[in-house]
Amino acid sequence: MSFDRIAPYYDTLARLAFGGSIQRAQRYFLNKIPPEASVLVVGGGTGWLLPHLLERPEVIHVTYLETSATMIELSKQKIEHLSPSRTTVVNFIHGDEHSLVENDQFSVVITHFVLDMYQGKALDDIIQTLASHLAPQGTWLFTDFRLSRQKRHRWWQRLITRAMYTFFHLTAGIARQPLPPYQQHFAAHGFRVIHERSFFSDFIVSRVYQYQQ
Repeated sequence: MSFDRIAPYYDTLARLAFGGSIQRAQRYFLNKIPPEASVLVVGGGTGWLLPHLLERPEVIHVTYLETSATMIELSKQKIEHLSPSRTTVVNFIHGDEHSLVENDQFSVVITHFVLDMYQGKALDDIIQTLASHLAPQGTWLFTDFRLSRQKRHRWWQRLITRAMYTFFHLTAGIARQPLPPYQQHFAAHGFRVIHERSFFSDFIVSRVYQYQQ
C-alpha cells in the first residue's frame, strides 16, 4: 500500500471530485484545538493542512506521521514556502502508528480520510494504538466519508464509494471494501462525539471526539 505514485495529483483529484468540501471539512474544527497543543497528524498527505495548523498560535508542536515518502517531501515544501518561520515546529516521521515512541503523548490527534482504509480488528487496533498516545482529556479530530443518513443520497454515494476504492486499489493497493462503521468502533473504545458537522450532502462528516471517562 503506497500513495507515492499519485501524491503529486492527490489534491487536484480531490478538488475535481468534491470541490472545496474536503478542505472545508478538515479545517472546520481546528478552532477546537486547545492552548499549548501538541498535535499528531496521521496520514496528512501532501501537507496542505499544515499551514492552517501552523497559523494557529495554540499549536506549539506538530508530529506529522505519513507512510508515503513523496507525501512527506511535498509537505515539507509547503511549509518551507508558506510557513518558513514555523518549520521547526513540525517533526516528520516516515512510518505508521507503530513508528511512534511508546511514551509520546499528544493533546490532539488528527485522522482525516485515513480510517476508511481499515475494517474490523485492523480499525480497532489503530484506534487503540492512537488512543494510547492521546493525553487525558485530549481531542481527536476526525473527518471521513460516510453514507448519508438521507436515503435519497445513498445511491450515488455508494457509486462514488465503489469508484474511489477501485481507483485507490489500482493505484495504491488499498483493499476494496465498504465504508467502515467508524462511530461503532470509536464508541467501543470509550470515545464520544462532542461536535459534528457534515458536508457534500452528508457524504463527508467531521467530528470532534473525546474519551468518555
